[in-house]
Amino acid sequence: MDELISLLDQFNAILKQQIEALNEFVIVLDQEENAIRLYQFLEIEKSVILKDQHTQIAAALEEKRIQLLKRICYMIAFDSRGQTLSLPLFKTVFSSYLENVKTILPKNIVEKLYELNTSFIEISNEFSDTFQQASKRIYRNQLILKKVIRHVNLSINLFQTAAEASTNYDALGKTQSVFSQQNAVSSIRVTV
Repeated sequence: MDELISLLDQFNAILKQQIEALNEFVIVLDQEENAIRLYQFLEIEKSVILKDQHTQIAAALEEKRIQLLKRICYMIAFDSRGQTLSLPLFKTVFSSYLENVKTILPKNIVEKLYELNTSFIEISNEFSDTFQQASKRIYRNQLILKKVIRHVNLSINLFQTAAEASTNYDALGKTQSVFSQQNAVSSIRVTV
């Protein structure tokens, strides 16, 4: 029983770490969106690297969570094969387990299991809320990046079209007409 209590405690700790990882990921998304808004390309590159690191951290934490859930399910004699080990499923399974063993186990162990279950329910509710908020932010970030890519592709296509139309650019990046290029006549913009 001590091992089950230890696993449940580790499981709650993993959920807390996942909540922290999601909150940190949202901060990175905010930084990336701010860098895009201010055209800070080095900051965009940094945020891409940070997003990759946070994605790897989240994947590792999720893998640990699933492994712990499998071990807990094995200890409470629940066959989890072929099922997605979601938090709602685990809530149902573990509450059923508690109802079944509360008369068999010593009172202090049952109290500890109920305490861990209560803690798990609170943490899993916080995790669900945080995950919902992070999902919305990830989706928004994805839309922003798709719009940026579309605009960059449009700009590149416009430059390629202009280059194919034999439009040349002077040293300042301004286009020169074909007539000006042939007659070696340049134009100057005068502002008063």
